[in-house]
Amino acid sequence: MLKNRRTLLAGLLLGGLALGGCELNLQDPNRPTEEEVFNDPDGVQALAVGLQAVYSDEVRDPIWVNALLADELGAGLNSFAPYADLDAGRDITRGYYNTSAFDPWTGQYRVIKLADDLLRVAAEGPVPSEGTRSGMLALARLYKAMALGNLIQLYESVPLDVGVNQPAPFQSRQVVLVEILNLLESARSQIQATPPSQVFNQQILAPGFSLQNTIDAMIARYALIAGNNQLAIQAAQRVSPSVLSTFQFSATDPNPLWELWYNSGNAYQMRPEQAFRLQAEAGDQRVAFWVRADTIRGANARLDELARYRERTEAIPVYFPDEMKLIQAEAYARLGQLAEARTALNAVRTQCTSALAEPVACLPALTAAQLPTAEAILAEVLRQRRYELYLQGLAYEDRRRLGATLKYPWILVPQAECDRNPAATC
Repeated sequence: MLKNRRTLLAGLLLGGLALGGCELNLQDPNRPTEEEVFNDPDGVQALAVGLQAVYSDEVRDPIWVNALLADELGAGLNSFAPYADLDAGRDITRGYYNTSAFDPWTGQYRVIKLADDLLRVAAEGPVPSEGTRSGMLALARLYKAMALGNLIQLYESVPLDVGVNQPAPFQSRQVVLVEILNLLESARSQIQATPPSQVFNQQILAPGFSLQNTIDAMIARYALIAGNNQLAIQAAQRVSPSVLSTFQFSATDPNPLWELWYNSGNAYQMRPEQAFRLQAEAGDQRVAFWVRADTIRGANARLDELARYRERTEAIPVYFPDEMKLIQAEAYARLGQLAEARTALNAVRTQCTSALAEPVACLPALTAAQLPTAEAILAEVLRQRRYELYLQGLAYEDRRRLGATLKYPWILVPQAECDRNPAATC
């Protein structure tokens, strides 16, 4: 279980939590070195646990940046200027004050650094069994892929690895997507060839997190973004509709979205833009799942109140099962299989109940006459993704892929990376 997450990480973050191309050496003489930790079986296990803990905290930043970019959230009246500027679509710079550029970048490269460390030490270091080693290797590849995926949805090009004592070359979106899918397919093959051990499943894997389903869900997500529609369909169909994979939190290790939005003061306030509620289709039950009607005065618009993430222990979903149906709907439409696309889309619209903690629309099905073309189906897919996948860190990419207007073509690479990475394309 993920207990005392930061205690488990104490000896692991000493040797280079870096931006894409710089190194931060923070050596404490009273603590063990990385190599001492990594040569100990308990240290290797703590690294695997810590990787999951760090990602579950750092996923906060791609979510809030996406939310402001796509007008899911608006900045509060007294929020920091970078939040209000991003919300309004005003000119922004890559300077050090610009947290929308800096925070997702540094957080996701922390994850990538830990994932690379785990790949190295799990392959070579002391572990209890081959099943435990297999689980760790798959876990590291999955989390590195998810971190790269978060980055490539926001930035036009990014390094694939953390550059320690050397430049980290930037790679194109297409190259990064190929690497993401290679990592995910390798993770899938790994656990198929050698199933994770009981030690891995009970002592290392985070509670509430489904490794196999999450791997397939991420293959489906990034295959769709890469334009590999057939692979997206195949992977989405493998994901169990009865499993909800989540990041879980506790009173002592709280939900990072709650920390930011409800425990950090007005300077960090972000709330739902009223357009989300007011533009919803009549009767859509997902609105109440996500927001509560209110009249909060924001920096740029009137805002509602959140219905989710108001509690410190509330889980964050890794993906929703209905994302898989919407992936299939979009992929089928792009392949010209319109009947299959409408079936998958209507499966999301018409669902009224669920045993999982997920939103359900409970809307009437749409007919072929209402969705006669691929273009009409894709427009409806975007609408359904807006309400089904609210605050999932996907809306900015959804708008780009499905042809909606964007405030900015990409988020700027942070100035710190430009200054410290000789290979940075700034």
